[in-house]
Amino acid sequence: MTQRLAGIDAIDFSALVRSGETVLFGEGAGEAGALADVLIAQRHRLERVRIFLGMMLSTRFRPEHADALSFASYGALGTTRALADAGVLEVLPVALGQFPGLIARRALRFDIVVIAVPPPGADGRYSLGLTAMHLPAAIRSARLVVAEVNHALPPIPGITIGADEIDVLVETNSPPPALASAPVSNTTRTIARTIADYVGDGATLQLGVGGVPEALCAELADRRDLGIHSGLLGPGLMRLIRDGVATGAYHPLFPGKAVIGSVMGDAALYRLVRDDPALHLTEIETTHGRAAEIGNLVSVNGALQVDLSGQVNSERIGRRQIGAIGGQAEFSRAAARAPHGRSIIAVSAVTPDGKASNITARPVSHVTTPRVDVDVVVTEFGAAELTGIGDTERRRRLIAIAAPQFRETLEEESRQP
Repeated sequence: MTQRLAGIDAIDFSALVRSGETVLFGEGAGEAGALADVLIAQRHRLERVRIFLGMMLSTRFRPEHADALSFASYGALGTTRALADAGVLEVLPVALGQFPGLIARRALRFDIVVIAVPPPGADGRYSLGLTAMHLPAAIRSARLVVAEVNHALPPIPGITIGADEIDVLVETNSPPPALASAPVSNTTRTIARTIADYVGDGATLQLGVGGVPEALCAELADRRDLGIHSGLLGPGLMRLIRDGVATGAYHPLFPGKAVIGSVMGDAALYRLVRDDPALHLTEIETTHGRAAEIGNLVSVNGALQVDLSGQVNSERIGRRQIGAIGGQAEFSRAAARAPHGRSIIAVSAVTPDGKASNITARPVSHVTTPRVDVDVVVTEFGAAELTGIGDTERRRRLIAIAAPQFRETLEEESRQP
């Protein structure tokens, strides 16, 4: 039976969390902020407790909290990167699509799951609000589920949980955290315009995070009947839905629906998604696990580096963890195998300081997506189509889209044994 507490001050995590347990917090705009604040304040009452985070948007969890807590994640995304930079975040090399299976066999163990949900619907069930992702799998296996029923969270049609799946419940009313708009530079716009040429009418889109996906959506305003099957819905994709560009008419699994795992953006986006019948919020088993069933999937994801064989690194530069495996590998593979799909990797040709090339002659240090699953690499200098060609031609095409000042060096290094 659910224990309904009178207020947030009634929460005592030392009575809920046992020594050595792992607490999973919902991520992104689905962060249970009030509960996080209480746990942080009470952290010295806890013993050997690990906090598992995803892409966080708030700055609640900070490096100084490692005085009593340990932190883990699948990447250094959003504000979680500050923990990685401080050396207090353990990053697990896990793809998002692996979570349900790893949780089921207890290779990933989340003893306590802390979530934020909107108030229940007329049927008494709770929408997962702005984040589903791996939460349903984690909820099924958790010893305790602690829910913050946030009256400011919008319900979205799709997956729900019952009151009997929640052990402790407290009500709050706080705006969900916002994702700051990524700056759209000339480089970003140029990359987006090139990618747009690969998106035809009726294509189903999967977009990652960042400026390129948002700029790409602006380039697709004249398309017809696009579909959406993505781990993330941002403002750009929502505009395509609102403007009648993305109708989902040809989505093979959920016709007429945009299939999503989470929503991140600003307050205006959160108002738009409330009870929108065009949306279907669902778990990773569907967003990532069934992507291979979509024959017209166009996957667009970002990279830190691409080497001359076509291998993609979206995780680390040197020893610094910057990104994550996330869902890139799974969506790229699904799109690369789709009969009418395209697996596209977007990467700026140069590092932010302009001193080095992101197209590298040496093999990348971390292979997020193998070369066999990369169809097209796009920089501000053009597109390199890699499917069905050998190493010599791959090198030539990738050097051709590197920044001009680095091409000669790449040619020389590529000839070295």
